Amino acid sequence: MTESALVSIFRFNPEEDDCPRMEEFEIPFDPQKTVLEALQYIYEERDGSLAFRESCKSGFCGTCGMIVNGHPCLACTTYMKKEMTIEPLARHRVIRDLVVELKK
Repeated sequence: MTESALVSIFRFNPEEDDCPRMEEFEIPFDPQKTVLEALQYIYEERDGSLAFRESCKSGFCGTCGMIVNGHPCLACTTYMKKEMTIEPLARHRVIRDLVVELKK
């Protein structure tokens, strides 16, 4: 039997939603997969409307910065946990879901 991870993700589309909400997904757990790979799985297999950024996938560009379990990190270099809460970077305007405005 495959172990599973419970991923709670911040969801908000300012064009459609009155307020943000958290949405939970149960996905296969693999400790060798990154948070970014978990988000890609959710996007491809569960909810194609999930918005997040990705680019270099090697920790150089900072594009995939977000808050995971209360700590700022890069999703491409942070490994999955069995329980994860994923939120957008603090103090940035949310464009949609985990995508924030990076310019001040």
